[in-house]
Order: sequence, then C-alpha cells, then structure tokens
Amino acid sequence: MGVIRDRLRQTRPDVEEQLILNEDKREIALEARRVRKIRRLTVEQLAEASGLSLDEVLAIEAPSGELPSLTSLKTYAEFCGAKIRVRFEASER
Repeated sequence: MGVIRDRLRQTRPDVEEQLILNEDKREIALEARRVRKIRRLTVEQLAEASGLSLDEVLAIEAPSGELPSLTSLKTYAEFCGAKIRVRFEASER
C-alpha cells in the first residue's frame, strides 16, 4: 500500500488528508471485523444476537465515517468474545 499512498500524496493531497483523518476509524473497523471473523459470525448474526442494528454493525466495520459510540463498540466486542482497551498516548509535540 506504500506505493498507492505515495501516488495519492502526489496527485490528490485531499485524499491523503482524509486517510489521515480516518486512521483511527480504519483501525477500529479492521480490528472489529477481524474479531467477528475469528468467531465465524456474519454481520447479520452479530446484529441479531447483540441487539445492534445491521446498520450499526456495518458502521462499526466501515473504514471511514463517524467513530462509533463506546457503548456500541462494547456491545459489538462482547458478542465477539472480545474486550475493548482504550489507551492514551502523549504526543511528542
């Protein structure tokens, strides 16, 4: 993906900016999808079992858009047999 990202930086700085802004959301989405697949659950099964709507589950797994609420993430994680850990890291700025 490094080559693609380099090309984006050169040709579309606005897209690169969006990728940076969505980095946290993308990380959450990829990890959520990973734990769901480990449990061999479909998005429909997870929605039905957890009480989350299908749209909520899809939004959690979407790599861009608004960050999901902590409550939704906790519910999602619980039904995937996972836990959420929140960590604060001081920037070096």
